[in-house]
Amino acid sequence: MDARSSNTRVLVSMWIHIAVAVSSVLSVSAAAGSAPGAVSLHLDPSSSAVSPPSELSWTGVSSLLGHLNSVSHLLRDPLNTNTESEAILEDSSSSFWDNSKVLALKSSPFDMPSASLLVLLGGVTPDVVPLPVSFSIPASTASSVGNVASYLNHFTELLVSDHSAKRANLISLASVCQDSTTSIAGMSRLSLKKENAIASVPDTAPAALKSKFSAVAASAFSHPQKSFQSFFAHVDNVAALKESNKADRAFMIEMNTIKSVFAEFKSEKAAMLNKAEPGFLSDFWTVSITRISKIHEAHGLESEQYAVATAIFQEVISEMLDAFRAIYPDGIVQILSVAPIASSIAKRDLFQPSLERRLAKVNTACPQFFSDCMTLNNNCSNHGMCTQMPNPRASNQTCFFCSCYTNNTDDNGELIIGGSNRKVLWAGASCAQQDISSEFHLLLWSSVGLIVVLVFVIGLLASVGSEDPNSAGAGSGKSKDD
Repeated sequence: MDARSSNTRVLVSMWIHIAVAVSSVLSVSAAAGSAPGAVSLHLDPSSSAVSPPSELSWTGVSSLLGHLNSVSHLLRDPLNTNTESEAILEDSSSSFWDNSKVLALKSSPFDMPSASLLVLLGGVTPDVVPLPVSFSIPASTASSVGNVASYLNHFTELLVSDHSAKRANLISLASVCQDSTTSIAGMSRLSLKKENAIASVPDTAPAALKSKFSAVAASAFSHPQKSFQSFFAHVDNVAALKESNKADRAFMIEMNTIKSVFAEFKSEKAAMLNKAEPGFLSDFWTVSITRISKIHEAHGLESEQYAVATAIFQEVISEMLDAFRAIYPDGIVQILSVAPIASSIAKRDLFQPSLERRLAKVNTACPQFFSDCMTLNNNCSNHGMCTQMPNPRASNQTCFFCSCYTNNTDDNGELIIGGSNRKVLWAGASCAQQDISSEFHLLLWSSVGLIVVLVFVIGLLASVGSEDPNSAGAGSGKSKDD
């Protein structure tokens, strides 16, 4: 009996130590996930094995997203290439092939789910997301919502640029944060800007999708509180959010849009989506939901407004995921959540993730990406901004070119204070030269006019001075005799 009781005490002590260790790991993970600017990656379907989040670098995030969305061949760092300086996974012996969290979504490069949904949730802690955290990005590379939105926008551009791969549907719903990109060639995209919405739908998209996006773009900013209270009347204290407040209004518009669009897709998927053909890759959807971060900035994390917004946010995210799963039962979901940051944190202290693309894919004659255009043209010499416009050499293609400013700015792009009020028109492929054609033409033709007048006056004076006074009209001849 003594031996048995001793063994029992040993086992109990062992389980207590294990429980303490697991709870400490989970508490550390939770603390890391709630740190300002912390970024977490949530995957679905998730592994059946319960385990704490693994740490994943931004290089690893790019490789993982490339693998799950079949664009690894477009990345500079191919899949499974770990370096000693920056391991992709926390455990250097791990790989994408034997990590249970990755295998649950895609066991090999040849697996092809019907669709992939890539989501950015900005301004929320990981516990708000209705999916467990699969990977966490190191706290040393904490980022902002705008920086991560820019990263995902570049990833989307990269995926769409792979014209060798055919996909039946490319759908995007975006709250524009940093990039000026509101359309991506070949993708059906609905962009919510500060004061309006822009729908960009290719000709290959179904008519029902064009009609829905156009209708939402036209009505999204018209009395949003009425629709908001209709959608979320069951939420306690929903009236705490006011349309008169800019942050509240922006959040209302975003929630109304996401809720109505996904409800429409769920009920009218046959009419709003193209049918995939044999050999096509997965449909690709990307959604950025970021305006709850404005609620945090305007009212604070402990405010009633943020509590109401969080409840509505969770409801809309759950409905979005349910709608996606109803349309694509075997679809995969990847969510990047970015925790709120304090206003005291300087932007320069936040990490800017970059996408390492293969340089051979950059088209210098017709840049397909906002970042490529800015890099190739030295940020448009700080006298302009890259914008998407038709390619003058190919009517069915769009490229990013520098759109030059007309402000009087220095080489750093700053307005010259106290300088001339005259607008300076910058020109050239990289906006590096001043367009002085109007001044040149004014000076040229004014000079030509003065020269012509001067020549005419000199000629006139010369002709007057050369006349003989005794010639015609002198009247000095003799009178005629009878």
